Amino acid sequence: MVSLAIFAGILAATQVGKAHIALPAIRSDLHLSLVAASWLISAMNFLGLFGASLVGILAARYGFRRFITLGLVVLAGFGFYGSTATSELPLMISRFFEGVGFMMVIIGAPSLIAAVTQEKDRRFALGAWGAFMPGGIALATWLAPSVMAHAGWRGLWAWGAAVLLVFAVIFEALTRRAKDLAEGTQKKRSIRDILVALANPGAVSLALIFGCYTLQHLGIMALFPSFFKERFHLPAAEVGQLDSIAMTSNILGNVAAGYLLQRGFSRTSSCRAPCR
Repeated sequence: MVSLAIFAGILAATQVGKAHIALPAIRSDLHLSLVAASWLISAMNFLGLFGASLVGILAARYGFRRFITLGLVVLAGFGFYGSTATSELPLMISRFFEGVGFMMVIIGAPSLIAAVTQEKDRRFALGAWGAFMPGGIALATWLAPSVMAHAGWRGLWAWGAAVLLVFAVIFEALTRRAKDLAEGTQKKRSIRDILVALANPGAVSLALIFGCYTLQHLGIMALFPSFFKERFHLPAAEVGQLDSIAMTSNILGNVAAGYLLQRGFSRTSSCRAPCR
């Protein structure tokens, strides 16, 4: 269950990474400005800024396993729709609703991991889950140039959607008999829980810290391929490899963090001293 949840997150993250490497081709095909291209990249994350808490409430209410499957299907459906876009607006709409599916997966998956793991394994499992984003983006940027060389950016969108749809069927089949511990046993969440979280200084501080990280990380890494292609005129395959190497380094950090937490290191002390 943990492996399937992590792989679902990785595949969802490839839909973020595909836009990084395909951006120059999309800008050329649809005549997008750099500002519009930046919106194209951030459209999937826009929903998370305002709607992640509401998605979390629905996931807890209807079951995390079910939410992951539905999220994969939504990602696939709007991926196919995006591949047919002939102008900026349909592509932006498809990216926004891909963001809906993306949020469903990345909120459902860690919740499912927490529900099915024992206390002694949970920290490491969630640390490994944290590698889903760099893993998915690295995979997308590594493979995308080969796909685009034969099918263009539209083919990349369509192939990505097809893989998601196939995995959604596999995920549903392999987890159907598994007990979803979130269904019927977890306290039902409401808007009041969001307000309680917003009143928690620790939760707000953590959100601001991660927001600062995300602002820098996405701002640099999302435009990394376009910069190297336009400034140094590197081929798409080489740009994809460079971006993939940069993203892979994040995987090491996530797994190492999970290992250190599992060994008893404090979340706040990082690598200074074990908390016990």
